[in-house]
Amino acid sequence: MIGKMARLAIHGEREIEARSLFGFQNAGAFKETETNDSFPYAKLAGIVGNPKHHLKVPSPPGPCVLIRPENTSNAHEVFRVANLLIVKPIKCRRTALTYFDNLANAGLLTERSKQTILACRSDLLSSETNRWRQAASRIYDATEQDWLLNLAGLRQALEWNFEVGIWDYLPNVLRPSIIAVDSIDLVWWHPHDQRGEIKQAIEEIVRTEQTFTGALDRYLHSLGHVPLAADLSMGRLVAEWHLHNPNSGFLWHELWSWANSKNSPLARYHACQSAASDPTLIPEGCLADFWTVVEELLSSETDDGGKWSNVWQLRFHLARHYCHYFECFLPWNDGERAAALAWWLTERVASLLDEINVSLEYLQDMFFARTHLHWYLARTRAGVSEMRIQTLFCPSIWQRSLIAQLGSSATLGLGDATTNQREIIETCMGVHAWQDFRFETPAGDVTSPGYAFELPLEKSIREWLATVPDDDKKHELEAFLDAFPGIRNAPLLDQLSAANSFTLFGLKTSAYFQSSQIEQLEKLLRDDTVATKLLTSMDEISLWLFADVLMESAAATETEWRVVVPHALAIACLASEDEERRNLLFVLVTHCSVATDTISAIRMILDHPEGYRFRSVAFNNHKFLNAQLSTTPPRLAARIRPVLVALNA
Repeated sequence: MIGKMARLAIHGEREIEARSLFGFQNAGAFKETETNDSFPYAKLAGIVGNPKHHLKVPSPPGPCVLIRPENTSNAHEVFRVANLLIVKPIKCRRTALTYFDNLANAGLLTERSKQTILACRSDLLSSETNRWRQAASRIYDATEQDWLLNLAGLRQALEWNFEVGIWDYLPNVLRPSIIAVDSIDLVWWHPHDQRGEIKQAIEEIVRTEQTFTGALDRYLHSLGHVPLAADLSMGRLVAEWHLHNPNSGFLWHELWSWANSKNSPLARYHACQSAASDPTLIPEGCLADFWTVVEELLSSETDDGGKWSNVWQLRFHLARHYCHYFECFLPWNDGERAAALAWWLTERVASLLDEINVSLEYLQDMFFARTHLHWYLARTRAGVSEMRIQTLFCPSIWQRSLIAQLGSSATLGLGDATTNQREIIETCMGVHAWQDFRFETPAGDVTSPGYAFELPLEKSIREWLATVPDDDKKHELEAFLDAFPGIRNAPLLDQLSAANSFTLFGLKTSAYFQSSQIEQLEKLLRDDTVATKLLTSMDEISLWLFADVLMESAAATETEWRVVVPHALAIACLASEDEERRNLLFVLVTHCSVATDTISAIRMILDHPEGYRFRSVAFNNHKFLNAQLSTTPPRLAARIRPVLVALNA
């Protein structure tokens, strides 16, 4: 029976993938003699194993090799080296092992893959069929699930313009399997608890590196994917280098020569941060250059025409995408670890995509928008973390970190900063202060932060303002900050009735931090009259933001508030006299029903005597949610199905 099924499967395809064929052989579907290899593996092993072979095209290292045709009328062939693991000749398997050893030495295999290869090495080279086949399966599958190797494969496919390979590797890189994510050993992910170890790592870099630029490279690769606090930063490394190399002189020009040689904008941030943490690093006559780069960093992410705009935007969207993705597929995970891992992956992917100037709109349409939708509906729980909140909602953790450190560096001379540069800095300060408005002080010890963005932003801005000349912009920003206490102390209902954006952003942060401010909101919204008035009078943008607060707070609790929220939306939906507002509220009821795993609010609307008015929007919601089922995580799909039944009843 197995043999018959295998023959039917193969008969229906012009080609069968090598790993599938190997699986059929392991299952005893047919004898070895029935499956003549379609590739001359012995010859391919000779090409793979010889770095100077005339048929091997020089290429970046990765899971594949590009082979020239012997006949000029034929096309180049892309060959996956892992296929040599699952063929009978020992020479082929030995060649594959050597190839993967070289990849491991180049840092292109995760620790999990390296350990698998080590454990299976002797069995793979055995002549006993059962032994080498089991070992081959384990190594093959480990390398196929290796995120670093998939990233290397994407690099190869992009360089070769190999479309099939791009579509093989890009989804594996942007939506990795749980096994692939688990294989990444992220060493530094909780700087609050690892302060001592990180400082020791910085000292070890300084002791062992022969050159200053080599030390900068190591810091950027191992620690520089996130903006760590000043005493854990690249500025700390520069200070340690001076301490261990007292004759090194001014390092400013070498630092900026290094930063300018890197494609990554993170190198420019770290160079600026080093100067902000120690202004004596800046030689006489170079302060104007420093302010020029600060202006570039603080304007590029909002200026679509800026030189670095696209690369910064790519990093923001990638990090948020990965954070969304991990939380959907790994609920109840450590929020800080997931966010730190998101930034680690982001910099490696972004550094590759920067080289080809990838279309952000394309990635948004194909990957990011779908991941955000799943996260928005799933409302999975993650540990409370400032790093998580900033990754999800801050327009740039790098801008915010630099602003916080500029404010606390009162000794920085402003004489060489132009009026336009100061205006850009202060405008950026206002944007981040607005989006970072909170009712409560963030948790954690701000005297010993792990990340630079954890410094109290309002305090840093006021320190900055104390050093700048009086002008209209300064007075405007001071008045802006002075309004915060009044907003915090005003009655919540008054603020919500005015659809105050500060209040809504503050409540959103409170909801994701699960703070006590949400308790006040619960008491307020349990009054159906108050809830209906708010939900039917807010402008559309404010309503979406307010609904997000309600959905997050409801999904996070096991109390009756979980049911109160969708029903409050449903009551407002039925009460609204505006058709557009009714339809929007019904959509929000549907989303909230998925998030809270309840359907009674939907039935309440559709079973109402005037429920017929919602049949069309119910049909559209059903169609939209049904289309998501094939790509959603299993937990989310299980919550969508009852909602589909309710919408279709």
